[in-house]
Amino acid sequence: MRVRSICVFMLLAVVWNVGYAQFNKTSALVDVLKQGKIAFGSMVPDRTEAGGAKMAQDPNLDFVFYDMERNYDIPALKAFMKGLRSTGNKTLLVRIPPIGAEPEKADARVAELLEAGADGIVFPHIENKRQAELAVQWLSRSSRGLYPQKADGQIVGYLMIEDRDAVEHAKEIVGTKGATMFAPGQSSLGQAYGRDEKAVESAIQTILSACKDMKANCAKLASDADIEQRIKEGFRVLMAPSDVIARGRKIAGRQ
Repeated sequence: MRVRSICVFMLLAVVWNVGYAQFNKTSALVDVLKQGKIAFGSMVPDRTEAGGAKMAQDPNLDFVFYDMERNYDIPALKAFMKGLRSTGNKTLLVRIPPIGAEPEKADARVAELLEAGADGIVFPHIENKRQAELAVQWLSRSSRGLYPQKADGQIVGYLMIEDRDAVEHAKEIVGTKGATMFAPGQSSLGQAYGRDEKAVESAIQTILSACKDMKANCAKLASDADIEQRIKEGFRVLMAPSDVIARGRKIAGRQ
């Protein structure tokens, strides 16, 4: 019996270690939001294992944003993830292609990415409330739970509004229950509004206003020139290069 007990213990230890290596026990991004603080992250510039390890050691980051919108490559993601999971618990968000054209494929990708170890999914070009509801539905299947749909959830749903029609229905989209955050896609909005900077900024403020009205988290890409402004405006999640984030953290009282 003693030998059998030792074997069972060793098996459980292996299973636990595999699970720990694959998934975060907690999501740094979710933990920060629960504390009512502003979360900061960066887009992934180096998709190698070494690139992941470097971002894992960056004290300025709560999360990393891995873009697979135009190049859906699971092996490359896993290589990066191996480095990212080497130390710390940075939240890994992965952007997938827009769900509008092929919702069934998007559903399968969400399941595949969460199984692979992603901590959240970024949905670009959410066009309407129905698409937002589908995103929440797919994420809520995870055993790790979608935050804030579940108070103890660890999965993040990041929904991007970046088309003119979507901006006009921003409040309806942001009113979708369960999603972690919503974000204006500034680059795509620039294309949608013909590079009219005033129109783009108006769209950004419309989305931010909808988030405030619906008590939802609003995220945005920031620069050194506007990170202080975006913090004061009320954005709760900001993305920028690490050196810009360092300044943002000081402004937000997160030194």
